[in-house]
Amino acid sequence: MKQLLLLIILLLLGACHPMNQNTFVNVGPSWDTEMIEDSMDAVCIVAIYETANDITTRQSRGTGFVVSHNGYVITNDHVVNGILELEEPLIQLEFENGETYTVLETKMVPHLDIAVMKIDAHSMHFLEFEFQQRLHRGDSLLSFGNPYPFTFAVSEGIVSSLHTQFDDDNKFLWIQSDIAVNFGCSGGPVINHEGKVVGINQALMDEMHEVSLLIPVTALQDYFQNYYPQFL
Repeated sequence: MKQLLLLIILLLLGACHPMNQNTFVNVGPSWDTEMIEDSMDAVCIVAIYETANDITTRQSRGTGFVVSHNGYVITNDHVVNGILELEEPLIQLEFENGETYTVLETKMVPHLDIAVMKIDAHSMHFLEFEFQQRLHRGDSLLSFGNPYPFTFAVSEGIVSSLHTQFDDDNKFLWIQSDIAVNFGCSGGPVINHEGKVVGINQALMDEMHEVSLLIPVTALQDYFQNYYPQFL
């Protein structure tokens, strides 16, 4: 009898304070899974190879994303600038569907930490930039990258702070977020709920947990206006 009474009390307490239900409910907009898969189609591994003594080896890798139907791809400058020190460098872009392209041209822009690559391709799926949206603290974003040793991963996070100044030599102000940006994710796109790019993965703060820095696409607008107006 005492056991039955105790069971009834526990059930009543559970009804008042449900322990098996989520305490917090996400009231923000949910992500469109079809949009995520479509976005991933434009994301690639940026693989750096060197040929020495007739042996080709992979030296490093990062992430890139297609920004035009005719094969222009964006990544970080720091992902590809190591090719200047290699004997016979080769940059290859590898997509999730197994397609691989050799980069024909690379334009490095160190002061913005981006590089614009060109491949021989047409009718490619690409991502558009969002230059008009005003971000706010707490906005949720989705990041695409290739966190070593894994590939083609998605990570969600929020805008922690805007206009972050960390390096006095930097030419722009970062977006600070809690997105998981690991080795290999540099150069990956960060999108909003409309599937448009609002930032680019750049760095993880090693000395701080769950703090990453993103390049705001607004910092690239003037450069694109002068050299790649087709991206606008």
